[in-house]
Amino acid sequence: MNRRRLAEVDDDIDDAMRMNDPVRRALAESERGFLLAELARAVGLGGRLRSVGSDSERARTAVARSIRYSLDQLGRQHPALRAHLQHAVQTGTYCRYVDDPLNPITWST
Repeated sequence: MNRRRLAEVDDDIDDAMRMNDPVRRALAESERGFLLAELARAVGLGGRLRSVGSDSERARTAVARSIRYSLDQLGRQHPALRAHLQHAVQTGTYCRYVDDPLNPITWST
């Protein structure tokens, strides 16, 4: 269903570009972004569907939830560090820290 709607939205974007309608194009692009995010949530590593009730899926969501909770707690004491970590920490099948190469952090002890 979402893939069909995505194709319709792509057609809307093309039509809005042909009709020179920037407002309609912006709305369609916003909806396209939402649909892509929903499709990405529905698939796992390598494009395979996530199995909703599996042990690994429950563990993955528990870890992501714990990280979000920890970042919320951290934000009360150090909002700048929380903002940095929200962008740098990626969760999913694997969790990882990815520093911004354009704005490297210099850590001090």
